[in-house]
Amino acid sequence: MMKKCKFFLTVLVAVCACGCLIPGGGAEAKTKPKACSHHYIVHSSWGATCTASGGTKCICTKCKKITTTEKKPLGHQYSTRTVKKATRTADGLKEKYCLRCGKVVSRTAIYAKGHTYSARKATKRERIRYGWGTVLTCKKCGYQKGSYADY
Repeated sequence: MMKKCKFFLTVLVAVCACGCLIPGGGAEAKTKPKACSHHYIVHSSWGATCTASGGTKCICTKCKKITTTEKKPLGHQYSTRTVKKATRTADGLKEKYCLRCGKVVSRTAIYAKGHTYSARKATKRERIRYGWGTVLTCKKCGYQKGSYADY
């Protein structure tokens, strides 16, 4: 009977890190587990935008460890464009916008250029037909209008 008791006293019992018992594991408990030589694959990725960060989520195929890398937001890259050209009589519009996301930051009016007139005496036909004494002609576009005042 005494031999059995001595036998049980000599058997070592080790406790694992998670709390479970490893019978006869005195030598096993002292050795460290082998480090994983990670083999990562991309699980998901998302691109950075002007205001939001992007990144990549990778997972190890051996130990299932997850790593995440993050990319900073890109920031806006501004440019201007003419939405509507101004004419001699109508206003135009230009805007400042982001080339990446299209967000419009500001809009600015382009004022009408207006006509630059030169005056001449109305012909007899223009005086009879329209009652004009003077004809005003735009130097840039050729638009004509009459004036009832004499030249």
